[in-house]
Amino acid sequence: MNPPHSRPSASFVAAVTFASGAASLIFEVVWMRMLIRVFGITLYATSTIVAVYMGGLAVGAWLYGKLSGRLRPTWKLYGALEGSIGFSALAATELLKKLPWLYATLLATLWPSSPWLAQITLRIGLSILAIGLPTLLIGSTLPLLAELITPRTEEAGARLAFLYGINTFGAVAGVLSAGFALLEIFGETRTVLIAMGLNVVIFVGLWVREPEGEAPHRGADPREAARPPTSGFVLIAAAMLCGFCALAMEILWTRFLILLFGTSVYAFSLMLAAYLAGIGLGSLLVHPFVNRARKPLNWICLVLSAAAIAGISSLRIFKTLGMSASGIQFLYSPFLETADVIRLVWMGTAIILPVTLAFGALFPLFGRLFAERSRRVGESIGSLYAWNTLGGILGSLVATYVFIPRIGIQAGFVMACVLLYMTGVLLMSSARPFDKPLAITLVLAGIIFQSLAPADTNMNLTILANRLVRIHAKTFLFNQESAAATVTGCEMSDGEKILLINGIVVSGTGPAGFLMAYFPLLIHPHPRQALIVCFGTGNTFRSALRQAYRVDAVELVGDVVEKNAVFYGDFTQLRQKPGVRIFINDGRNYMLTSGDHYDVIIVDASPPIFSEGTVNLYSREFLTLCRLRLTGDGIMSLWVPTPCFSRDFWMIARTFSDVFPHVRAWTWNKAPGVLLMGSERPINWSKDMFARRIRERGLQTTAFPWLTPELAQTGWSLSEDEIKSYSRRFEPVTDDRPTTEFPLGRLLAGDHFLSTGDVIIRPAPPPGSLKDRSQPGGGFGESLR
Repeated sequence: MNPPHSRPSASFVAAVTFASGAASLIFEVVWMRMLIRVFGITLYATSTIVAVYMGGLAVGAWLYGKLSGRLRPTWKLYGALEGSIGFSALAATELLKKLPWLYATLLATLWPSSPWLAQITLRIGLSILAIGLPTLLIGSTLPLLAELITPRTEEAGARLAFLYGINTFGAVAGVLSAGFALLEIFGETRTVLIAMGLNVVIFVGLWVREPEGEAPHRGADPREAARPPTSGFVLIAAAMLCGFCALAMEILWTRFLILLFGTSVYAFSLMLAAYLAGIGLGSLLVHPFVNRARKPLNWICLVLSAAAIAGISSLRIFKTLGMSASGIQFLYSPFLETADVIRLVWMGTAIILPVTLAFGALFPLFGRLFAERSRRVGESIGSLYAWNTLGGILGSLVATYVFIPRIGIQAGFVMACVLLYMTGVLLMSSARPFDKPLAITLVLAGIIFQSLAPADTNMNLTILANRLVRIHAKTFLFNQESAAATVTGCEMSDGEKILLINGIVVSGTGPAGFLMAYFPLLIHPHPRQALIVCFGTGNTFRSALRQAYRVDAVELVGDVVEKNAVFYGDFTQLRQKPGVRIFINDGRNYMLTSGDHYDVIIVDASPPIFSEGTVNLYSREFLTLCRLRLTGDGIMSLWVPTPCFSRDFWMIARTFSDVFPHVRAWTWNKAPGVLLMGSERPINWSKDMFARRIRERGLQTTAFPWLTPELAQTGWSLSEDEIKSYSRRFEPVTDDRPTTEFPLGRLLAGDHFLSTGDVIIRPAPPPGSLKDRSQPGGGFGESLR
C-alpha cells in the first residue's frame, strides 16, 4: 500500500532545491579540475570546457521546456531526474579519469599532422562525451521544479524567485564546501560521491513518499491575454544581454581581484561564492514583490540601471581597497594566515555583492514576463534559462578574447556596465505605451553612471606601483594585458629585473633560475636535449643553452616569452638558434601530448606552492609522465618554492622518490626553495665530477663566478637514503588528493609557512625521536632570520 500523499511544504521544497544546487556546483568544481588536467590550463582549453558545461545546462533547460507539454510533472519524475544526475555524474567522473590516455592516444593516432585542429575537435567532443549527459540533466531541473510548485503562470515570478534564490545558495554551499574542505579531506573521487549522495537521497526520498504536487493550471491563451509590454524578440535579447554582462563581469572581476585575493583555490572559491551569494540574495529579496509589481518591465529597466551604477561604483571600491592593501605579501600571496580569509570575505562582499544583488533580482522579473507570454511554466522558464545561459557563454568568450586583449580589463568592465544600462534603455524604448517618467529616471541614472566613471584608466597598474615602492622598484619596463594574463616587468633600484604575472612576483634575473639548470645538466654525462617547463625571465632557458644542443621550453603565457628581450637584449638571437623551440602551452598538457624525449627535464612552477593548479606539476601522475619522457640516463629537476609547510615539501619529496628510483635534494643559504632531482640511475654528487664537467664545458667564467665545484657541497643537500627514509611517513601528492593546494587546515591547526627566501630543509631526527612534523621547528625547516 502506498503511503499517503502530502502537499509539499516550503521548507521541503527549499531543502530539495538547496541540496540539488550544492551537488551541481560540487560536480562542476571537480570536473573543471579534471578536464583542465587533460586539455590544459591555457585559456583556449578552459574556455572550451566552460562553454561545453554551460552549453549542456542551456540545452537541458531548453529541451525540458519543449517537452514539458508532453510530460506530466510529478515529484517522482523530479526524483528520477536527480537520481539520474547522481549516477551519470559518477560515470562521468570515472570516464574523466581515463580521459588523459584517451585524449593522447586519439590526438596521436587520428590527426598527427594537424594538432591545433585536432585539439579543438577533441576538446569539444570528449568534453561532451564526458559531462554532456549530466550537465543536460542538471539544466532541466530548474524548469521542472518551477512547474511542480507553480500551479498558475501568473505566480511564476514569485515561485521562480524563491527557487532560484535557494538553489543559488545551495550552489554557494557547494563551492565553499568543495574549495575549503571536501577536496582537501576526501579527495576528488570521494567528493563526487558525497555530491552524488545528495542526489540519491532526493531520489529515494521522493520515490518512497512522493508529495502531492499542485495541479498545474493552463495559463491564458496568449491570443486572449492583455497586450504584452514589448515583443518576444526584444525580451529574449534583453535576457541574453543580462547573461552576457553577468558572465563578462565575472571573468573581468576574476582578473581584477587577483591583486586583492591572490591565486589560491580559496581566492577563487570566495570570489565565486560572493558572486553566487549576491544572485541568491537578490532573487530572495524580490520574492515578495515580483508578482505584485504593476509594471514588471519598468522594474527590469530600473534594476538594470542600478546594476550598471553598482558595477561602475565597484571599480572605485576596488581601487580604494587595493591602495590600502599595499603590504609586500600582496606581491606574493595575500593568503598567508587564517585571518586573511576574513579579509578576503569582506573585500569580495563590498566589491561584488551590490551588482550581483541586481542580477539575482532580474532573473525572476524576466521569468514573470516570459511566463506571461507562454501557456506552460516549464516552457517559459526553460526558454529563459537557455537564452540567459547562452548569453553568459558569449559574454565569457567576448570578455576573454575581445575585451581584455583589445581594450583592457578595466575598459572591458566599463563596457559591460554600459551594456547593462543600454539594455534597460532598449527595453524602455521598446515598451508600449511609452513611459515618460521611466525615461526621465533612466536619463538621471545615466548621468549618475557617467559621474561615477573612474578617471584612472588603469587602476591595476596604480595599485601595483603602490606596492612595488615597498621593495624599491625603480621603473616599470612594461605592462601587457592579454587574454591569458597581465604580465609586468619592473627594474629594481639595485639593477635586478623582476617579472610579475597578474601582480604576483614569479621570477627575476637572480641566480636561482641559472642553478636550476646547471645542476641537473652537469650531473648528466652528455646532455643533448633539454626541456624547460615555465619560462619566467628565461634564466633556466639560457643556462640550458650553454650545455645542451637542443632546448625546448614550454610557457603558459605567450607575453612572458615575447617580452623576454626586455630582460635580456640577446633573446631574439637565442630564440633563432638551431635546436631552440618554445611552445605556448602548459607543461602537463605538453607532456601528455608530445612524443619527444629528453636528457634533462626542468620544471619551475610559479610560486606560491598553493597557487590554484600548481599542484598539477607536483602530482604522481605528472611526475610519471615526466619519467616516461626521459631518456635512459635522463635527469628530472623539480623546483619546490617557499613559503610552504615542511609537510608540503616532504609530501612532494615522497611523491618524487616513489616515481624515481634515485633522488637528490639541494638548496643553499637564503634560497627561495629546494631543488629535487631524480633519475633511473644513481646521481653522482662528487666535487671531482662537478669540477671536471665545469672545466670541460667551459662554464666557470667571469660571468658566473659563483659556479664553483664547491657550490654543491657548500649548499644543503639530502642524499637518496635520507629522502626516502624521511619522506616515507608522508602521503604522496596525487591528482585525486591534491593536498598541497589546501593549506587552510594546517593553518587552523597552528602551523605556519616557512619563511620566504630563508629556509633550509634539514634532516629530521632519526626514527623513534621524531618531533611533530606539523609544527614549525619540527626538524624539517628552520628560519635563518
